[in-house]
Amino acid sequence: MAFAQFKIVSADTARNSLRINLTNETIKAELAGVGFIDNDTKQHVSYIPSLELSGYGETIEKSQEMIKFNMDQLFRHLIKLNSFQLLADLRELGWVKNKFFNKQFSNSDSNIDDALKNFNVEENSINRLKLIAA
Repeated sequence: MAFAQFKIVSADTARNSLRINLTNETIKAELAGVGFIDNDTKQHVSYIPSLELSGYGETIEKSQEMIKFNMDQLFRHLIKLNSFQLLADLRELGWVKNKFFNKQFSNSDSNIDDALKNFNVEENSINRLKLIAA
């Protein structure tokens, strides 16, 4: 099973939400991310703080291709876990299970501005992203 339906668009806001159905082996996601240029390497970087995933490359397209690959690999891993291990892994990243909809998770802890402090970002190169997986 592949999660080939990834879309990345520019967006000022995006919510961090996951809907994981272990029975059907499906994951739907809307994730806030950021793209920027590293000041030292001049590489384009795409980063999703809520999943601690990144991708990089000489072009925006290459960095987004890498982050899509990394998301696909993470989703393949998550879908193989039992529900207890899935919950434990997501909790480590700050995700919370919805009390009423047990397949849905949200993460409001990840802050893009705080995450960017850990990178050497080239001035005026920040682009806010919304990543959608279906």
